Amino acid sequence: MSQAGHGHVKDSDVSGNSHVRTLLFVCEFNSCRSQLAEAIARSLVPRGWRVLSAGLVRATVNEDVVRALRDIGLEAANLRSKALDDLGDEHVDDAIVLAAPAVGAVRSRFPGARVLEWPMADPVRAAGGPAVVRAAVCAARDELARRLARWCGGGVPG
Repeated sequence: MSQAGHGHVKDSDVSGNSHVRTLLFVCEFNSCRSQLAEAIARSLVPRGWRVLSAGLVRATVNEDVVRALRDIGLEAANLRSKALDDLGDEHVDDAIVLAAPAVGAVRSRFPGARVLEWPMADPVRAAGGPAVVRAAVCAARDELARRLARWCGGGVPG
């Protein structure tokens, strides 16, 4: 994991910019890890930031993700899967990549972005049936919440 825990969010990151700061999470399918991260980050980053997620390809948002987010009080009804190509010419300031296969695509697509690599296993691929997948999704949610709280300076951005 490169740069994990680094790049804390500071007021100076947003106060001097004339554009809205954009944070992007990327995994392979935008069905689980990046969706979890997007929803959690929206509750942590400073007001006015845009928080997006995408995958190398578009898939369906996993129902366990919706349940796991609701379990911690985050709304998940409006989540929809997007591919990197769906972002068009979107400007990205910070990109957090949650799947190793997506690193190269993110670096080439957003050369001016600060790219953080936070690889983690895809919870929906956990072997052992639905209960194991659900537990893996919840574990990924909790790990992402810890990483994002640390990145945002202890959960109180700025």
